[in-house]
Amino acid sequence: MVNLSANTHQDCSDECTGTVFKPTECFTGSKISPLGSDWITMYQSVCDFDAEGFFKVVHHLIRNPNITSSNLFRADILYDSDNTENVDIALPGLSPKQLKDQCPNLRHSLSQDNLQRHVIRRFVPRNDALDKPVNQSIYYYQDTPNVGSVVMMVPHVKAVAEIPFYHPQVAGLAFTHILGSTGGCVVSISYCPFPEDVQQTFSSRQSRTALRLLKTIWKHGQGNLTGYTKRVHHDQILPQKRVQDRFADLKRKYATRLIDNWVETTDPAKQVFEQIGIAAFLLELWNDMYAPSNSIRSDKPPFPGFVDIGCGNGILLEILLSEGRSGWGLEGHKRKTWSTLSFKSQSAIVHGLFVPAPLQRIAEPSDLRPDFGTSKNPRPDSIDNSASITKKIKSLSIKLLNHDNRSEKSESDLPPFHNGIFNILPETNEGPFIISNHADELTGWTPLLALLNRSSFFIVPCCSRNLSGERFRAPSHGNNWTADNAAPTYFDGQKPQKSNDQSKKHIAIHIPLSSDYGHRDSHGNLENNRDNPPSDSSSGSSISSLHSSKIDQEHKYRFVNAAPLASPHSALNDHQEFATQNPPNTNKQAAEQGDLKAISQKSRSKTLSGYQALCCWVVHLADQCGYLVEREMLRLPSTRNYGIVCRFRKGDIVFEGKRGGDHGEPVMKSTASLQERMAKVLEVIVAEGGADRSKWVGVCAKEVVKGNDWMGHES
Repeated sequence: MVNLSANTHQDCSDECTGTVFKPTECFTGSKISPLGSDWITMYQSVCDFDAEGFFKVVHHLIRNPNITSSNLFRADILYDSDNTENVDIALPGLSPKQLKDQCPNLRHSLSQDNLQRHVIRRFVPRNDALDKPVNQSIYYYQDTPNVGSVVMMVPHVKAVAEIPFYHPQVAGLAFTHILGSTGGCVVSISYCPFPEDVQQTFSSRQSRTALRLLKTIWKHGQGNLTGYTKRVHHDQILPQKRVQDRFADLKRKYATRLIDNWVETTDPAKQVFEQIGIAAFLLELWNDMYAPSNSIRSDKPPFPGFVDIGCGNGILLEILLSEGRSGWGLEGHKRKTWSTLSFKSQSAIVHGLFVPAPLQRIAEPSDLRPDFGTSKNPRPDSIDNSASITKKIKSLSIKLLNHDNRSEKSESDLPPFHNGIFNILPETNEGPFIISNHADELTGWTPLLALLNRSSFFIVPCCSRNLSGERFRAPSHGNNWTADNAAPTYFDGQKPQKSNDQSKKHIAIHIPLSSDYGHRDSHGNLENNRDNPPSDSSSGSSISSLHSSKIDQEHKYRFVNAAPLASPHSALNDHQEFATQNPPNTNKQAAEQGDLKAISQKSRSKTLSGYQALCCWVVHLADQCGYLVEREMLRLPSTRNYGIVCRFRKGDIVFEGKRGGDHGEPVMKSTASLQERMAKVLEVIVAEGGADRSKWVGVCAKEVVKGNDWMGHES
């Protein structure tokens, strides 16, 4: 315990410097606290920010107590004398006057004439089974004599036993900001002990808490003064309260059972809470987009179902199905976790592999049958085993499985292959909502599959894979996409490139285009080299060899010119097709290829990380497919928390009807046929450097072998 005298205070501002946080303990001395004899100043430090900056920082921390305590979700404002519109919730049966009357009266030397604002907030703990919510009154005093600016916080409790773990065990705390004796400003934190604490002693934990709170105030104030701008912005798509409340509800329902039944070797808490966080976000997103699952009448369209591509351990699928949303998932590796899920979830998981339709051999336009995906079967199995690429995957898989005569496998032992074309909901002419959560090889394919199916989708990128399924470093596209301009971006350090700045435009071609394929015409459209038609080499054929000239000439140009899905100002038209036409900067090229030794320190600080580059590339692909891109930094226990949401496309928006009433989202209605959408997908693939079918064959065959040895595979 730290023994503190109740009537002592020490002005230690001369021992501090304003630009460095050097807190001074104020436990000894002979000065009486300016807040009164019941208050004890714990720490203080010189600062450079003024009273206006002080109030700004404190109010931000009042709205976000999770910054200083990991045990809290947030704080809901119950009362604000300055602006009633700031109130988040109203407690039933309690008027603002009754709320104010619940606050204990603490003795202090401040005059009510200097009271500028009164706010009451309610702490929302992460685990309400352990910590109860508590209300707290916050008083803003300005220009008080001998004290300066003060923000006093008083919890609505009567005894120390009522204080929850996340709150200091004191009757009140206060932050003060005053002009120091040497001309600088001084910021300090003070405690008011409970009356029963006659010895007025504080534990080392309370002392550390006071120091951390003061440091946070100082750090944020100095940062704002020097022009600090926030890089990561949460809650851009959905309100924080809705998602966190849904998360708490899902955690109460499913967390204990899923963690207790965990059979993998990975950390169960991390895996379960991460999937619960994603489920909470998706369920609230779907509530905005679609009618409730049990609704008879609604102004929103019916839910089209969902497809979780690469569903992994199936926990996300289990939660979504249990909450009443219909869907299914596909995964190449069997998981031990599946046996612990409900029968409904086990029935909705398909053990198989995706072989996207654009990678399969297309001989005639009739192969793109208009009846693809029109079945009313809720678990679509559009399995295409006749395509040559699936035959090659099967042949190589059996060869690898039977290597050294370790086993005798046949095609019947192999998982099915799905071509990525799903059922279309007749009522809305919309495909199922696609979930791509750590889908790895399918991450880049997700916008393309969504375009083929007229689907909305959600992506959480993880491992960087190209369209051939191989590891690569994604080309850096910065912030040159046009979608979601109103919302702050995650990578604020990457400034948008100007359309006339050709020196900064480049694209790293990781999978070279076939030299005998086409080029762009004077209008920027891709066209074939008819004198040298693309070849179909079994050893390394690119996607340019997968579609016939009939589809190119008959469908692609009509689709692109008559019903474009991509923005005319998108990055596809800005970037040059071939690196030889526009040599990139040496430093940037080195960064793309991972040669950090060739990059100067200044250039290195501006280089995107591998994960940032992957996220930018996926957003770029979605933009090229014509989607309006929304981004969200998800509140997950993971470093891979960048969420990409695409709910509708640019070329498909009609403003006659809106989801959610007159102020809702515009409805998406697609008029492009499957052939036209396929032609657009092929164009995007070629613009991105192509996709090597032979490499995809190798990747899928390896997945089959891993899936065959699933008992040793972790989730």
